[in-house]
Amino acid sequence: MAYEFREEFQMKKRKRNIAGEIVADLTEMAATLEAGTALREKYTVRTVRSVPDPRKYSAAEVRATRELVGVSQPVFARMLGVSAALVRSWECGQRKPAPMARRLLDLIRADPSNWRSMVEAA
Repeated sequence: MAYEFREEFQMKKRKRNIAGEIVADLTEMAATLEAGTALREKYTVRTVRSVPDPRKYSAAEVRATRELVGVSQPVFARMLGVSAALVRSWECGQRKPAPMARRLLDLIRADPSNWRSMVEAA
């Protein structure tokens, strides 16, 4: 029994030859292409879409976005889930909004009336 455990342990310790696996897979794919077989018949083919990064905002653009909604800095800060001091620092140019905040700013600019109605309903 101890021998079996040692043998299993030794097998786990061996490292995979990842480079060799990649070369073998690419060789197989090249052979498939040369044979004229459609890749979809043999492989899983996926189309990947990328989400663009949120745009960068200057201090003036942050303020303009807030003004689109027509709210004060403290109210705008509550909408974004940040402090009023952070919104002030964005609008003064002392700090730049983080990517998540920029994503929210993009959404606000895309449909300010939706955000305005959220404030009016409160």
